Amino acid sequence: MPLVLVIINNHGGGIFSFLPIAQCEDVLETFFINRHELNFQYFSAGFGLPYYCATQKEEFRTYLQNALASGRPAVIEAIIEREVNVKEHRILWQKMEEQINRILSGN
Repeated sequence: MPLVLVIINNHGGGIFSFLPIAQCEDVLETFFINRHELNFQYFSAGFGLPYYCATQKEEFRTYLQNALASGRPAVIEAIIEREVNVKEHRILWQKMEEQINRILSGN
């Protein structure tokens, strides 16, 4: 199976939004967030790889299906805002916790 590289582009430093430092917005923005406007289209072109840029979930799904069906390596850049990324992760974690608890309780 070919490698499909998915790059989460939150414009730099978004991973720190998951840590307690995120509660101190001024410190977070000043010392941890490294904003950039990079995209990975040129990286992909340099390696001769198909490149997709998704800004919506539906686009991402379509691009992923297309990349997998092509049988070739590809790069998908998923543009996401930090706040949305944190919110979606928290929802996913909650669903996983509920499922694990359901399994452990035998229901």
